[in-house]
Amino acid sequence: MRLSQYKGSSGLNAVLDQDLLVVTWAGQAGSELRARYAIDGGQPVIRDLSVRKSGGQWTAIGQT
Repeated sequence: MRLSQYKGSSGLNAVLDQDLLVVTWAGQAGSELRARYAIDGGQPVIRDLSVRKSGGQWTAIGQT
């Protein structure tokens, strides 16, 4: 299945943002989490992991 055919579900979503795959999901106590993936030298890599309170600013908790 191609990402263009993807349909998000409650609490989980994936979108392409330029050259990144951005996956967001609902966390505990009203938080949201985000992982951004890229391809580097033919290998998938995680660019960053972030968290935020619903609707707030993203705060990186890990980056490469």
